[in-house]
Amino acid sequence: MTARTPFILPIAGAVLALLMGCAPTVQSAPPMSTPVPVGPPAFWLVTVDGPMELDHYVARVCTQENGAAAFEALKAQAVAARTYVLRAMRDEKPIGTPEKPIPNSQEFQAYAPVASAACAEATRQTRGLVLRYQGQLIVANYVAGARLRDDGTPGDDPTRTEKWVTYNGDRFGPQVIPTPLSRTDRSDNRGCMSQNGADWMARRGFDFVRILRFYYGQDAAIVW
Repeated sequence: MTARTPFILPIAGAVLALLMGCAPTVQSAPPMSTPVPVGPPAFWLVTVDGPMELDHYVARVCTQENGAAAFEALKAQAVAARTYVLRAMRDEKPIGTPEKPIPNSQEFQAYAPVASAACAEATRQTRGLVLRYQGQLIVANYVAGARLRDDGTPGDDPTRTEKWVTYNGDRFGPQVIPTPLSRTDRSDNRGCMSQNGADWMARRGFDFVRILRFYYGQDAAIVW
């Protein structure tokens, strides 16, 4: 995805707050174990390369967009990619149809010619899961973000996209920071995930649910 600047919390402080349990306790996120979805029926969309089953498309997006990441980050990527395309098809009709096929580009989502085995499995394990807020699909923006040092502080930022990343791990409702990658007055703009940050978290034991809520808010529902 292409970057399009919110107030950014330093990632080191945000990550350490999660690790040390320093997030506010006024509210708590509903407990959620790692879902084991059965999944809805197969859903097809039309891309510039022809018709494609939704999760075949998602696995190929996962491969192209963040395919070298740790497995839980791949699962987070799959959920974000699935949410992104379904929200676009909801809001930007007739995208995803023969009249307006889904592009393969950084301006939308890029997908690989074939899916890696890891991304295919990450997609299978999250089959059907999307991000919702108050029942509605969110605008699940994501960018590369800065590469992180071992201590969680931002390092180099070759894609110059760290400025779009949001840190919402201790935020609920109107506290959640939106990203100007989409209109900030949209109620479904719940922030932007860092792919490098997701990989950093996954390599340190965070599961995909915690990764997604770290960027999109503690009240992000990860459901069908």
